[in-house]
Amino acid sequence: MRHHAAIVSVALFAALGVFQAALAAGMPAGQYAWGGRFSGSLPDSLRWASLAALPVLAAAAWVILARADLARPGSGGRPVRAGAWCITAFLALNVVGNLLSASAAERQVMAPLALLLLTGCGIVAASPAKPRQPG
Repeated sequence: MRHHAAIVSVALFAALGVFQAALAAGMPAGQYAWGGRFSGSLPDSLRWASLAALPVLAAAAWVILARADLARPGSGGRPVRAGAWCITAFLALNVVGNLLSASAAERQVMAPLALLLLTGCGIVAASPAKPRQPG
């Protein structure tokens, strides 16, 4: 179950990465991101923020893969376990923020996406670590 949850979560992180890259490039979909305050293209400061989100999304995907034993160093290390729970907690806050957004687009599209990510990452974070092999 955790492998499937990790793969779905990483696919969603990748989709969000493509979306953030498109926003950074000027795609007119600002109502779906950053509080939905801007319809159309984002202002330069938020375009830079979208660009900065890319390595964060990539790191989150790697942590979830590692926690699911699909990437090194694997699920047993304390930093990987803590990272998976931090990502899950952030996504819980993200769901709440999207649901409370003044933007209908964020509430209708991004909140369910964040809820799917929260569920997948929560499954992975809560899964037992694979026992370490001796030697």
